[in-house]
Amino acid sequence: MVRNLLVERKTDKILVFLFALSLLCITIGKSAPSWLDEAIAVSLFLFMFLAYKPFRHKEFKVFVLIMLGYLLYSFILGVNVPQAAIFDLMQFMKPFISFYAIYYASVRMSGKTLKKFSLFCIILGMFFYLSLPYIAYVYGNSAGLANASLLVSFTYYAFSRHDKRAKVIALLILFPGFFALKAKFVATFVFFVYIIFFLKEKIKFNIKYICLISLLVCVAIYFNFEKFSAYFITGFEDGMARAYLYYYGFVILFTYIPFGSGLGTFGTEATRQYYSPLYYKYGINEVWGCAPEDAGTAFSFIADTFFPVLAEFGICGVILFFVFWKRRYKTICLLQMNMYKMGIIMIFFVMIHSVADSGIMLGPSSISTFMLLGYICSQWRLENELKKRILKTHSC
Repeated sequence: MVRNLLVERKTDKILVFLFALSLLCITIGKSAPSWLDEAIAVSLFLFMFLAYKPFRHKEFKVFVLIMLGYLLYSFILGVNVPQAAIFDLMQFMKPFISFYAIYYASVRMSGKTLKKFSLFCIILGMFFYLSLPYIAYVYGNSAGLANASLLVSFTYYAFSRHDKRAKVIALLILFPGFFALKAKFVATFVFFVYIIFFLKEKIKFNIKYICLISLLVCVAIYFNFEKFSAYFITGFEDGMARAYLYYYGFVILFTYIPFGSGLGTFGTEATRQYYSPLYYKYGINEVWGCAPEDAGTAFSFIADTFFPVLAEFGICGVILFFVFWKRRYKTICLLQMNMYKMGIIMIFFVMIHSVADSGIMLGPSSISTFMLLGYICSQWRLENELKKRILKTHSC
C-alpha cells in the first residue's frame, strides 16, 4: 500500500528524460551539439514555470531578485559591455535552474522507470570503455571523460538500491576515468570509496572528523604538490594562468567592495566572448593562454577555474554562494543514510573540481551535476510527503 502512495507522474517522466539527455550530452563529448545543454536548460526553465510555479518558494524568489540585481549593477558599473553581463547571467542561471527544477518537482520514479534509467547509465558506462582509445577525439580534453564518468557513476548509485551489486557497478563505471590522469578524479574517487564503503554514521564536526579531514587534505596535497605549488605558491612567478586568476581574483574582490566587478568581467566564458577590460588593467592579457587571440583555441585559459569567478560578485556574492551550500548541507543532513552519503559526495565533488575547473559550475556538466544534487536534496520532501500520506491513510 505504501509504494502506491507516491505514484510517478507525467511531469516526472519529462524531468527524467531531460536528466538522461544531459548525461548523454556530457558522455558523447564533442559529438554533442554545442547548443544542446542550453536547450536543456531552457526546457527546464519553461517546464518549471509551467508545471510548478516556482515563485511560490521564497528561496527561488530571492535567487531571481539577486541575479537581476547583479545584472542591473553590472550595467551601471559598466566594466564590460552589457552583452557580456547578459551572457554571463545566462551561464550562472543554468546550474541553479537545473537544481530548482528537479528540487521543487520532488521526482517520483516507478520501478519500471528506475530499471530503464539504471540500464541507461550502465550503457553510458560501457561507452566510456569503448572511448578509451579515442579520448582526445571524443572529449578533446581528458577532463571531459573524468567528469562524465563521475557523474554517470554517481547518478547510477543515487538511483539504485545501494546494495553490493550497485556499489560494484558504480565502481566499474568510474574506472575509465583513471585514464584521464586527473588528480581531481583520483581525489574524488578515494572520497567516494571511503564514504560509500566505510562511513557508518553522519559526519559530526568533532575532533575525530576534523583530524580525518585534515589528514585527507594533507595526503591529497602531498601527492599533488606540484600542481598545488603551481596554483598557490610558485605559479604567479612562473606565469601560470590559474595562479594569476586566483591572485587577481582576490585583488578584484577587495577593490570592488562589496558587490564585485559585475557580471561578464572575470574568469568566465563571457570574458572570452567579450574580452574583459580587467585583463588589460591587471596585465593578465600578457599571460600565456589569456591573450585575446587565445580565445577559442586549445590553449585558452581565460576561463579556466571557478572560485576566482566569485570576484565578479564581490564579498556579498561570496557570502551568498556559501549560504546556498550551507542550506544544501542542512537539507542533506535530514536525509536517510544512503542519500546522505550521496549528498556529501556531491558537495565534495563540486568544491574540489571548482578549484581548477569551471565546467562543473558553468559548463555543460553543470546541468547533470545540479539536477542530481536537486534530486538528492528533494528526497527529504518526498519522505515528509510519504509520512503525511501514511498518517492520512491510517487516520481514515
